[in-house]
Amino acid sequence: MAVVLVVAGHCIQFGQGEAVLQDRTFFDDWAFRGIYSFHMPLFALISGWLFGASIERHGLSAQMLLHRCLSLVAVNFALVLRAESMCKGAIAA
Repeated sequence: MAVVLVVAGHCIQFGQGEAVLQDRTFFDDWAFRGIYSFHMPLFALISGWLFGASIERHGLSAQMLLHRCLSLVAVNFALVLRAESMCKGAIAA
């Protein structure tokens, strides 16, 4: 359900055209404000809970932390590059 709300928030933000993005009027949308008021704290809570469960199962070691950090950096870098290319394409269109 949380993922569906995040997608809905992004659709509100980016799905209403370039004029809305430039004027930033999506901040006036009650649904957008409602979704964004809790989805990041919820994400942090769930991430911490899952990481704690992972530590209980596998233990805490420097190798595990390094592996987790590198995998997160790689995924985030790929997502930033993809988002950048999508935004450039959307603005150029």
